Amino acid sequence: MPRVPSQTDLQRSREHGKHCGFRQVGYLTFNNPNAMTDQDRRRYERASIRATLSADPDFRFCLSTTCDSGQLHPGGANEPIFSCQACGHKHCVSCETNWHEDQTCEQYQATLHRNAENDEQSQQEVNRISKPCPQCRVPIQKHTGCDHMTCEQLSSFKDAI
Repeated sequence: MPRVPSQTDLQRSREHGKHCGFRQVGYLTFNNPNAMTDQDRRRYERASIRATLSADPDFRFCLSTTCDSGQLHPGGANEPIFSCQACGHKHCVSCETNWHEDQTCEQYQATLHRNAENDEQSQQEVNRISKPCPQCRVPIQKHTGCDHMTCEQLSSFKDAI
C-alpha cells in the first residue's frame, strides 16, 4: 500500500518547488476530502470515470479532437468502423486512427509507410541541397546570382552559402 504523505512531506515539497523552479506536484489524499477544490474534485471524477470505462474492452472513446464522448463498440475488429453517436466522427478500431475511406487497414498502413519513406527522402534532399539560414534556421538554397540573400524573416545577410 502506498504511503500517504505527511504534512511535513507536503511542506518540504512546496519548499523544494520554490527553490528548484520545478512545478509542484500535489498529492491526492482521502484523509481530508474537504481540502480538494471543486475543480480538483471534477478532474478526479473525470479521470476516475475515464479509467473505469477504459477497462471495458468494448468501450471506445471518440478520437475527434472536439469530442469527449465515448460508447460501447462490441464488434471490435470484425466491425472496424466506430461512428461516434455524439458527433458522427468515424475512426478505425483496428488502426486506432481516423477512418480510411476506400482503403483496407493493410492498404492504409502501406500508404502511411510510403508517406514516411517519402518524407524522409524529401528531408534528405533538402539537407543535401540547402543550408540553414544563420539567423532563423529555415533551409535556404542559392542557385544563381550574387552572394547577397534576404531571408523571408526580413533579415538580410551576405555570404550565407
